[in-house]
Amino acid sequence: MEKRSILNILKSSGVKEEDMVLFNDKLKDKRFTIDDCDKLLVKLGYEKLFVLDDENFDEDYDNYDDFEPIQHRKSLED
Repeated sequence: MEKRSILNILKSSGVKEEDMVLFNDKLKDKRFTIDDCDKLLVKLGYEKLFVLDDENFDEDYDNYDDFEPIQHRKSLED
């Protein structure tokens, strides 16, 4: 992901300006990953923004079989 895109996401998510300066400095390092960005967010007291938590992902969709399929119209006259 591009540095400017990451900074825009952080800004639109309510990250404070002083923390944005820190992220801007960190993003200059090519080895700083999206996962590192999320770790720093959590360390600063924010929620993760970029990486899904795989452990909770399955729990959220355990009841997927309970959903009924949408009934589509077969023609405009239905």
